[in-house]
Amino acid sequence: MTLTDKTDLMKNEKWHWKSALFLIWLCSLGFYFHQYMFRLIPSLFVPHIHDGNMLNPIQLNMVLFVFWFAYVAFQSPASVIVDKLSFEFLLLIMSLLHISGILLLAISTHFYMVAMALFILGIASSFSLVFSLYIAKNIFTQKMYSLALGIIFAIGGTGAILSSFIFTLLFSQYGPSTALKLLTFIPVILVVVILFFMMIKKRRFLLKSNAVVSSLPSYPTVNNDQSKIIKKHANLMKSYAYVFFHALPMVSFYASWLFPFMEDKLGAHNLYTETSVATVFIGYIIGSPLAGWLTKMFYHYREFILFIISLLGMVISIFVIYATLSNMLTALLLLMLGMISSFTVMAISITADIAPKKTHSLSMSISSQCINLGGAVALLFIAGVFYWFDIASFYPNLKEFHVILFIIPVSYAVAMLIALSMAIYEHQFVTLLTDFQHYKTNYNENKTNTDKFITQKPFIEKKKKNHPN
Repeated sequence: MTLTDKTDLMKNEKWHWKSALFLIWLCSLGFYFHQYMFRLIPSLFVPHIHDGNMLNPIQLNMVLFVFWFAYVAFQSPASVIVDKLSFEFLLLIMSLLHISGILLLAISTHFYMVAMALFILGIASSFSLVFSLYIAKNIFTQKMYSLALGIIFAIGGTGAILSSFIFTLLFSQYGPSTALKLLTFIPVILVVVILFFMMIKKRRFLLKSNAVVSSLPSYPTVNNDQSKIIKKHANLMKSYAYVFFHALPMVSFYASWLFPFMEDKLGAHNLYTETSVATVFIGYIIGSPLAGWLTKMFYHYREFILFIISLLGMVISIFVIYATLSNMLTALLLLMLGMISSFTVMAISITADIAPKKTHSLSMSISSQCINLGGAVALLFIAGVFYWFDIASFYPNLKEFHVILFIIPVSYAVAMLIALSMAIYEHQFVTLLTDFQHYKTNYNENKTNTDKFITQKPFIEKKKKNHPN
């Protein structure tokens, strides 16, 4: 084989590798969408078991805790496993584990079966986001990676909105157990697609020459020199902290206490109250690709943008919680808070860029853990406030909510200060000031040239008339 043939073979191999990896990434998006639905469906399904006197109230809360414990606890091991196993094989195993958890939940008859089913679902869910992020980093360039992040998070938000609607529709027609079994349709299709892909891949590589490796090769997106530079980057830990505080309101308020708060603020049986949670998630879906696009367009000013976004979150959350507003304005502000929450995409893109190459997947899993860990810690804090202020009612009144929810604007304020520190470290304010001065200078020069042209235009036209060509 000549050198030219070997070069062409390697180029074709890299193109096939990219195409195969993109197909696996699409499958991982389908898996992420479905597992995001099952972050909310257990909270809809388990109460029906409680109505059948299978679980007491303590067990009811315990089994829901088991899911989130497994989800958070297995994200770090997931990052190590993603580095060791092939993408398609790991996605196949996790899809089968996800299906088995759903089926076990559908046939559960007592507490331990429900707990085991949710534990399995939590493990499968812990791999989904890390898996999608890791593959995307191997496919896209640094700037395009931010758009991929926006797509991933938008798909998750869509799954959150559709989960309640789809499960309620199937539940009303077939009952909870059959509804869960029908919901295995999507992961079963994914398993078939992955198996088909693995068969084609195996046959293709068996037919190729020994010059090409028989598994998906690794084409790193970060070179070794860059890896050495970013290994000691000071903003890495700050990016974790920013995600922790900026994502805190999503879990602790918008997905947990927003509905009862809106019942007190706007009144029960109010259209704006009933759609308040959906409004936030719609904003999250709109904001995720928008955040990805802004990351691509203003790549070198991401930390400054995060500073502005968290400042907006702090101000808007204060208005939503403490101000008396019209229903329409409240809904608009909730939509904006959903969009603001989606800017974790931009923070994660910073983590992805500055994380060391050898521990990249671990860094992404830590960032993913921080998204949910902040909300979990805030829920514990809220429970402590309940105890400290002796709030006996499960649904507090508006004044009690004002005490409980002060943590929301405070979390945005802390995130704002972290983003400010990151921006100062990157010298972004100096860069912005310099760019503004250059823009102002260019604007004045262009304005001066335009004024000169306008002043001289009559003389130019008169000269053309006196001296025609």
